[in-house]
Amino acid sequence: MKPLSVSEINRIIKYKLKEIPQFRSIYVVGELTNFNERSRYGHWYFDLKDAGGKISCNMFMNYQSVVRFEPSNGMKVICGGYIDVYEKQGSYQLYVTSMNTIGAGDEMLALEQLKEKLRAEGIFDEAHKKPLPEYPRKIGLVTSASAAAAEDIKSNIARRWGLSEIVLAPCLVQGERAPGEIVRSISVLDNIPEIDVIIVARGGGANDDLKAFNTEAVARAVYMCNTPVISAVGHEVDTTLCDAAADVRVPTPSTAAEIAVPDKNAELKAVDEAYSTLLSIVKMKVEREEARLAKASFLSNRNLFYERLEQTVKSSAERIDNSYRRIVGEKEFALCRTADKLNALSPLSVLGRGYSITMKDLSVVNSVKDIKSGDKIEIVLTDGRASAAVTEVKKNE
Repeated sequence: MKPLSVSEINRIIKYKLKEIPQFRSIYVVGELTNFNERSRYGHWYFDLKDAGGKISCNMFMNYQSVVRFEPSNGMKVICGGYIDVYEKQGSYQLYVTSMNTIGAGDEMLALEQLKEKLRAEGIFDEAHKKPLPEYPRKIGLVTSASAAAAEDIKSNIARRWGLSEIVLAPCLVQGERAPGEIVRSISVLDNIPEIDVIIVARGGGANDDLKAFNTEAVARAVYMCNTPVISAVGHEVDTTLCDAAADVRVPTPSTAAEIAVPDKNAELKAVDEAYSTLLSIVKMKVEREEARLAKASFLSNRNLFYERLEQTVKSSAERIDNSYRRIVGEKEFALCRTADKLNALSPLSVLGRGYSITMKDLSVVNSVKDIKSGDKIEIVLTDGRASAAVTEVKKNE
């Protein structure tokens, strides 16, 4: 078997460790010892020990901002990080990315496990993030009614835009009842069709003050919300589950107001610029058309232009007159034909040919059955009327 160099052995061990998933994200409980924060580059080097052994650790300076306490020897802590090999020394170490005291460590571990569970379900996926409306009509607000965050958001939206209505669904933002009330307020606002965006807000606070926003119920309520949600839980360093599930996360309530609505001054400026641009385009087009018309032959000779115009008017007048005469002639002919037909059907036309109409009691006598001897009748002639009495009635054989 070919001999291996020391470097090769260390390198093989390093890569073998990387193949073990448990070592890529691990939490280790132990007592701080040999803590040294005076390294050349500001990194922390220390050991974690328990009754059975110890492990070397280091925490790079860029991760130290998440530590909320002053580490010291003898302190029991829980450290999160990953195991790796330092090839030059041939030693493995815990590279620490988070550190909490042992009491807070249990909660942090549970939170990390919950975060991984929700992440695996896709609740934090960017693909589910909804875009914010450009010009919201109504904005839902989930926060404490007495909180400074509520007034901060209202005043900033009024100053910045002034055309959006704020609908507050008040709730507790701290304490055991807070998660349930936050979920209920989100649901109430999500069921109002006119609301275009919801802001879930809280002022700054310590980790314990933000527990309500790190619950599974709140994270799922934000994720399931059909209305876009802005999470404005006021803290800079940590990201809550509410932040991760929301469509947009901002560090402060003031920032939420700034991104929820447009700036009216910027909008007015954009309108003015668009109007100026449009005016310039129209003016340029008019000038171009004027120049084109100025070059046209019919404008370069005014007399010819007016002569052509006069000819056009005369020709139009003649066509209108001819059309009028033709239409009137057709209507007169049709009227005469109709009058002839009516005259042929008129009773007066019949009387004019020597006939008469016999009437009894203002009714026309059509049959001998309508009269009897002694009846008085009236005879209508073409030029008058005559009264008579029936002396005899004979029926045709």
